Amino acid sequence: MNGGLTAVSWLDWKLGARLLLKYPALTIIGGLSLAGAIAIGAVGIEVADELLYKRLPFDEGGRVVRLETQDTAASRVEPRVLHDFAIWRRSLKTVAELGAARVSERNVLTGEGRVESLRVAEITASAFPLTRVPPLLGRPLQPTDDMQGAEPVVVLGYDVWQIQFLHDPAIIGRVVTVGRTARTVVGVMPPRFGFPHNEQVWVPLPVQDAPPRGGPAVQVFGRLADGASWQDAAAELDVAYRAAPIDSLSPPDDAAELIVCCEVLEHLDDPMSALDTLVALARPWLLVSVPREPICDSTTPDQ
Repeated sequence: MNGGLTAVSWLDWKLGARLLLKYPALTIIGGLSLAGAIAIGAVGIEVADELLYKRLPFDEGGRVVRLETQDTAASRVEPRVLHDFAIWRRSLKTVAELGAARVSERNVLTGEGRVESLRVAEITASAFPLTRVPPLLGRPLQPTDDMQGAEPVVVLGYDVWQIQFLHDPAIIGRVVTVGRTARTVVGVMPPRFGFPHNEQVWVPLPVQDAPPRGGPAVQVFGRLADGASWQDAAAELDVAYRAAPIDSLSPPDDAAELIVCCEVLEHLDDPMSALDTLVALARPWLLVSVPREPICDSTTPDQ
């Protein structure tokens, strides 16, 4: 095999030398063209990589990640993940400042009395500390803004404040209409700020309990915790999916003909509630075991 490769290489050198002696200008131009094509290709790849995979323009923007779930049966991303988001937010250790958002076009009554259609992000308050970008005026959204019954508020982007609201210096506290809701302006973000994409209007997203694959389609994002890599986060998510909390399961998506629960209930704060959930999921068989008393009391620290 090595002798064959050497022979072919020597033949190429001989043909190349003959062409250079017979057609020097053409050979040099061809070589330069090939080198230029390689250079252009390399630059193109670098430019494409910069455009497609650019880090977010925030402090340590490369540590901001997006979390998705995959519907393997349909071979597509499953965007209805409010149920998963609630679990991730209270259990994940490798991803901090988890937030969720959904984007839509809304009519906004501007400072000139006109109605304009703008991209509005309904977003959890955790998005703003995640970006580590302080507002130019007022305050960002706060966790209390996400709560049911909270006063409707809105944060404006710099461009919207400049153009649609004519750089109104008294914009904080002003009531504007977003969609069908009158909202009080509580903040204005600085120039060139846009999140999760390039939105310029932000309103709170109340996060309610939703069944698996229920509720609206949302995007989930967070910041890698100190010392954690995206590989660590992926591994933790994989474990979370393989070992979902009992109270996160619900029929019919999580139902099964046979459910086996071995020495788990005695470790739970509310074992009877978990047992009710398992009974509802079993179609029709449920096998449950717990340690034999009094051994359970003496060996299980949770008792």
